[in-house]
Amino acid sequence: WLPRQGLTFPWMDIAAINQPANHISGDFYNWFEIPDGRTVITIGDVTGHGLSAAFLMATTQLLVHTTMLRLQDPGKTLFEVNKQLCTQVFNGQFVTMLICVVDMEAGTLDVSTEGHYPPILGEGGVFKSLPVEPQLVLGVEKETRYPTEHFDLPASANLVLYTYGVLDAQSPQCKRFDVNQIID
Repeated sequence: WLPRQGLTFPWMDIAAINQPANHISGDFYNWFEIPDGRTVITIGDVTGHGLSAAFLMATTQLLVHTTMLRLQDPGKTLFEVNKQLCTQVFNGQFVTMLICVVDMEAGTLDVSTEGHYPPILGEGGVFKSLPVEPQLVLGVEKETRYPTEHFDLPASANLVLYTYGVLDAQSPQCKRFDVNQIID
């Protein structure tokens, strides 16, 4: 259910890695183009592990993909996907998600999130978390609105997206990873 290869365009490289805690996880990512030529990059995390998390992840990915192709706006897409997920029974599970839309021609990044960590933007060796307003997770409150936030995206930028699993990882000395290590 995850893309197998990185996506390479003349103007952008995309790569990802997923190492589940169990054989099946609820972490997900995807990328695809929408009809206007922009590139959509999604990343998310479903609560729990195993088959139930994987099924909710697959459902969410399908909803995001089909809705984004139609609406072409991250915030409006999350609103519609959330309404759909709230009509289903997932035994208390919810989804955190981030949708980024990259427009290389315009040099912009449109972002919408619900409960997910903001992207980290790197340029010239300097990394910073983008000031994205956190929103309520998907699958909890049917009428939650998700704004689309706009950022300039320098041509030489690096964008780092990650799930909660990164912060759960521990070093051999049993110390948890700190995202500020990337930024500093």
